[in-house]
Amino acid sequence: YNLSKSSACNTQKRQNSQKIFSFHKIKIKKLILPEGLRKIDSDAFADCKSLLWLEIPESLQVMGEYPFNRCGNVKTLVLHSKTIPAWPSYYLSTFINAQIYVPDESLKLYQEDAWSFYIKDRLKPISELPKED
Repeated sequence: YNLSKSSACNTQKRQNSQKIFSFHKIKIKKLILPEGLRKIDSDAFADCKSLLWLEIPESLQVMGEYPFNRCGNVKTLVLHSKTIPAWPSYYLSTFINAQIYVPDESLKLYQEDAWSFYIKDRLKPISELPKED
């Protein structure tokens, strides 16, 4: 899914004239967030119940509170960051059924860091990521 496709999102303006794109309740199965994305606002992808596959780029530095709230059907979550992300891992707690894939060279780092407390038992190397049909 291409995030620049504005027809699928709601656009709001804040007082400082910044545009906010909301993908609340969109019906997509796979979402690959683009490298270069630095921030996701709170509840930006909330209630995307058909979402099954999500990829988060290494560039993401900030997440608002629970940007993927009530997206509990995600089965595959790919974190491209080779270092522990700066945002709280409990924001991923909604993905209770997801296998979580991280760069192979960083698997041990993720497994041993307190950041992974909520997801430690579901971490796998990206090399084990299932091939798409």
